[in-house]
Amino acid sequence: MYQYASSLHIYNGAQSVRYGAAGSKQFNYFFWRIIMDVFAQLFKSPVGMMSLATIAFIIVIAVFMFFWVKKQADNDKK
Repeated sequence: MYQYASSLHIYNGAQSVRYGAAGSKQFNYFFWRIIMDVFAQLFKSPVGMMSLATIAFIIVIAVFMFFWVKKQADNDKK
C-alpha cells in the first residue's frame, strides 16, 4: 500500500485524512510509520543496506566537519 505524508494532508491507500493543529499527534504517528517503512525497505536488499550505510557515513562526515570548522573558526579568532 502506497503511503505519503505532507504538512496538510495524509494519504494512506484509499483512506484520506485532513487535519488541523489537533491532528499533529496523528501526523507524528504517520510520519514515524513512514520512516520505519523506509528503513524496512532499505534493509530488504544489499543495495538498500549500502545506501543506508552511505547516508549514515555522509551524516557522520557532516557532523565531524561542522565541529572541526567551528573549532578552526574559534582558533582563528584568538
